[in-house]
Amino acid sequence: HMLSGAVPREAVELMVASAYSDPAPFEAPATPVSGFLRFLSLLASHDWARQPLIVDPQGHIGADKRAEIMNRFELIRGADYRGGPPMFVITPGDVEIAEAAPTPSGGKQGGDDSRFSYLTPGYTHTQPEQVILLRAVALAKRSEQFLIQRLIHHDDNDRLGWSSAFLEGSSSLKSYSALLRINADLVTDNGCSTTSGAFEFKDVDNERASPFTQCVKRRHLGPKPLRRNLYKNLNKSRESVLHGWQPVESLLRTLRERFGTFAVFFCNELSPEVIAVLWRPGVFEAQRFTTVDSEYKRPVEDQWKEDSLVVTNQDDIIREIRHLARDIVVDIKVLDDKSIKPA
Repeated sequence: HMLSGAVPREAVELMVASAYSDPAPFEAPATPVSGFLRFLSLLASHDWARQPLIVDPQGHIGADKRAEIMNRFELIRGADYRGGPPMFVITPGDVEIAEAAPTPSGGKQGGDDSRFSYLTPGYTHTQPEQVILLRAVALAKRSEQFLIQRLIHHDDNDRLGWSSAFLEGSSSLKSYSALLRINADLVTDNGCSTTSGAFEFKDVDNERASPFTQCVKRRHLGPKPLRRNLYKNLNKSRESVLHGWQPVESLLRTLRERFGTFAVFFCNELSPEVIAVLWRPGVFEAQRFTTVDSEYKRPVEDQWKEDSLVVTNQDDIIREIRHLARDIVVDIKVLDDKSIKPA
């Protein structure tokens, strides 16, 4: 679902650990399917705004420390529950760092009366941001319900079956503001595609290969334009190998760095056939004009106010994106045209 790079992998691992080590009121999952469903349930049902997720597989965090963590969490969240990291995941390592941090008086932080002034999530301090977490929660809820229904009502005639939970349909893609279509030659593995992934066993090199094995082999070969044609009469010692060439990942990183304040960028790193763009809320509202912050701005066409003279110019941003991605993106489709319908 194109959330690559938006949710820390450590956060996913910690949620999986929590699903197995703290399964109450159920027993620990006994199969991969039940484990995955339990993970989706945790992500979808946990109250991220009002409750921290304390992952403590070996019971290192006692009741007194849990109370202090909760006090610190409530202090960070504030009365409106909007402060601090959206995903507040605490581990024993975070507690140890907080306890060892020096206090302003030069002593040690800790003890029964400690407020854990330095306590902060180590792995989710900056990611995921709120819009990503909300999307992940919604996707987890829909996927869990879909997979449970598939388990209850199995249909042998359904070609996709459970794999539909890992694909995005056309209606889902229309929810984005813009889509950047990547050059197909740069997509190494179509089997993990967001829109048309293949999750079935196939015969590869006269062997029955699982979807994972197929993906590994395709990645080993690399992009087709860079595959070397080896012939017996060629001197292999003269051939050069291009290491670390990741054009799509590099482009995505550049877009997030330069335009992260205007939009959120989504991509499936396993099969980056599309980069989706979603404008941030309020980015096209009228703003006060300042020379320091005048880049990608245009005058307000109507309803001028003394402190609201300019708005963000979507055309400038799309034009800049098109230039940066000129050798990687073959087409840009704008679905939410703010230049025509200003906020």
